[in-house]
Formats: sequence, structure tokens, C-alpha cells
Amino acid sequence: SDDKRPTDDKRPTMLPRAPDQTYIDRYPDSSDFKDERKRQSDYEAEVMVYRALEKLPDGKIVVLHNFEFTHHQYCLCDQSHLRDKKTCKGCKNSSNKEGECDFLILCPGSIVIIEVKNMSHIEIDDVAVDKEEHFRALSGTFKKSVEQRKKIEYLIQCIDKDTTICQFTAYPNFSEQFKGQFQASEDTKLQLSDSELSTVIFHEDIVDGNKINDNNNREPITAGT
Repeated sequence: SDDKRPTDDKRPTMLPRAPDQTYIDRYPDSSDFKDERKRQSDYEAEVMVYRALEKLPDGKIVVLHNFEFTHHQYCLCDQSHLRDKKTCKGCKNSSNKEGECDFLILCPGSIVIIEVKNMSHIEIDDVAVDKEEHFRALSGTFKKSVEQRKKIEYLIQCIDKDTTICQFTAYPNFSEQFKGQFQASEDTKLQLSDSELSTVIFHEDIVDGNKINDNNNREPITAGT
């Protein structure tokens, strides 16, 4: 056969398998359903990344979706952590979730962390849009993703300090041609550095399987860069 498409054994192992869509096709425009529409939009953004990852032509990759760990599990990995219910809020209920990661990708010789954020670019010429508010929201979502990435990075390093870790934040609904919006705020504190911007995965990277594969093969990028 001349079919060059990868077979199932040459695809990543996806854990857990993507659940069936449980949302209705469309919520009414009423503000009463604002939270439901937001949850559905967030879900669809993660599914977009999931579908791109499961098509990667590499059967040696394991993709863990919605990876979570409890405070107790964190303590098992971090031997330096002193369990004290009086001084440690987490130790008061060690079964509580300590951290999570949208996608943890186990590759031969390295681990890739991807956090997904559901934000879109704006049309700069649209006078009805509060541009600084948009830039502030962009900065906020990115900084939150870095905090989440750092937690996972620290957990991994507690297990194996020599592990090569690559980190990214994916914006499935944000076009790469508008990436300058991450650095366009008048407030320099809200502007991403070039190094931080290099960790952003855009819509085009996700819909193009070759590009997201290239992202996974980048040089290691840590949360502190």
C-alpha cells in the first residue's frame, strides 16, 4: 500500500481517552447561561489541542490529559516538605488537589507541559473594544498558566531533577498574526518578554500537525525564562 499515514501503533497513547461531548449544541443567548457557555468554550479549546496531539506521528509519546495531583502525592515526591497541619494549609486536608496540568506529554528523554487558555485576539481598529482591558486579560491568563506550569515542573524535578522539561501555553483560538498583542500594552508590566512569547502556541500551530510537532521538539524552555 502507498498509504503513508501513521497507524495506531505510531500514534501517541492518550490517557484518558477523550470523553464524549456532553454539552448541548447551543445555549440560549440569555445571560443566565453565561457560565455554561464559558465552560463549553473552554472545553472545546482543550479538545482542539487534544485532537492535534493524538495525530502526532510518534508512538513513543504518552499524553496525560487533565493530570492532577493531591497535596499528599506532592508530599510523597517532595521529601523536604515538612508535614505540619498547623503551618501548612495543604496538610490540613492532604486529599485536596494541589495542582493540575491540561496536558503532560511524556516523550523519550523529556517531558512537555502544555497549559491551555481560551482567549481570542481582537481587532485593534474596533473602537468598541477596551484594548488595555484585553491586554490585561492576556497577561493575566499567561501568568496564571506559568504558575500552573511551575507547580508541575517542581513536582517533576522532585522525582528526577535531571529531567528535560519543555513548557508551553496554548491559545487555540488566538491567531499567530496577532501575537504582537501580547506585547502591545502601554503598561510594560503587562508585556510578555520575547522569551515568554516563545512559549506560546497559537491556533496555526495547533491546526497544523507539523508545527505542533516542531514545538514539542524545541529546545527546553523553563518557566523561569
